[in-house]
Amino acid sequence: MTSGPTVLITGATDGLGLALAQRLSGKGYRLLLHGRDDNKLDRTADQIQHTEGPTAGPPTTLCADFSDLTQVHGLAETVFEATDRLDVLVNNAGIAYTDDVRELSSAGHELRFAVNFLAPFDLTLRLLPLLVAAGGARVVNVASAAQQPIDLDDVMLEHGYSGPRAYGQSKFAMIAAGFALARRLDPHRVSVNSVHPETMMPTKQVTAVFDHSVDDIETGVNAIENLVTNPALAGVSGRYFNKTREAKASAQPMTRESRSGHGRWPSGSAARPRPSCPFTMWSKGEHMTEIDTGDAFRTSGTSKLHAIPKYAEVQNDPGVLKTFNDKVVEEFRANGGKVGGPYEGTDIVLLTMTGAKSGQQRSTPLEYSTIAGRIVLVGSYGGAPKDPAWVHNLRANPRAHVEIGEDSYDVIAHELSRDERDAMFAAVVDVAPRVGEHQAKTARVIPIFELQKA
Repeated sequence: MTSGPTVLITGATDGLGLALAQRLSGKGYRLLLHGRDDNKLDRTADQIQHTEGPTAGPPTTLCADFSDLTQVHGLAETVFEATDRLDVLVNNAGIAYTDDVRELSSAGHELRFAVNFLAPFDLTLRLLPLLVAAGGARVVNVASAAQQPIDLDDVMLEHGYSGPRAYGQSKFAMIAAGFALARRLDPHRVSVNSVHPETMMPTKQVTAVFDHSVDDIETGVNAIENLVTNPALAGVSGRYFNKTREAKASAQPMTRESRSGHGRWPSGSAARPRPSCPFTMWSKGEHMTEIDTGDAFRTSGTSKLHAIPKYAEVQNDPGVLKTFNDKVVEEFRANGGKVGGPYEGTDIVLLTMTGAKSGQQRSTPLEYSTIAGRIVLVGSYGGAPKDPAWVHNLRANPRAHVEIGEDSYDVIAHELSRDERDAMFAAVVDVAPRVGEHQAKTARVIPIFELQKA
């Protein structure tokens, strides 16, 4: 359907996005240009077509408002109609701030968080099949050095709102979730990097707030083009760049407890466990966009696994779970501890334990969380009325063997007491909100086990 490299640039009707489109058009890229105004898109396409120098034909224009996730879904569908591969996705669309008035998206999310983080998070996952099809594709997140820590107790900034804070935390979320996505993809198939392209260029968004600029637009274009075209960066993924140099993202998420030193954690605890920042933002994005990340990875061809069998299915046919688990174990061991399908976007451990009734050894794939250096398993079972079988097995025989990635060792599974469990559960919900939903669906207290090296 297409020839030559194809690039989708979001927010391409003015400023940095337009300048980048003009640059890449002159280098032979086929352009898919996104904006939220049809008239501006038409003018942009016409302007690029009449630019001197070689081009790869007229740009394809795509209209969508990123404050509405339904329109983001429609944009992804239109991209599939326009191309059979996507070599580069530049997530450039975003909004800055003009004042300290808190605004909401159509779904009720804080507007900057919705446009600058949730929309590109959702779009990228929906376009994964096209990126994988290209082979060696690149995702470039246009972020900012103006990152702000995220209050996990008030992600939507219902208290203490300010424009700079909203903008800064949305850009940090974009960077952190980008790290999480990079971890889940083969970097030679799809790389994911974030970049602070410049400081206060003379763009419309900057001049609306400030009476001066620092860098020129050319500086920003050079920074993004470096991540798009530089052959030395092939296979480089999960990085953050300040202009053309690799740098370190500056912010960390926080809770009220970590700011004030006290909160809902039991007295005597030294500090609230801090979850993994990339995984936390990934989980927030997954939860708030309601995208099925497992399906996104499965349809991209990264895994042959299908949906995890539900409780009712297992009750009707216990063999369906064993068949599924056997496939997961096979894929895990064949791919150095990496598993796709419904387990993409999660950390997986293979737990080999002794059956409480059978006395036989069995290996079971389980999601785990690392909280303050502690590896924990949560027996949520999707909110089913009964504990999963592995819980009964560990209660009867706490000694087990784990495989995590390419590492393996013996462990003793320690079931947390009620007080310990309640404290840890809150930290787990911070990184995996769906666990809280599972608890709300069942009358049983979902158990938590800590795996300690034997």
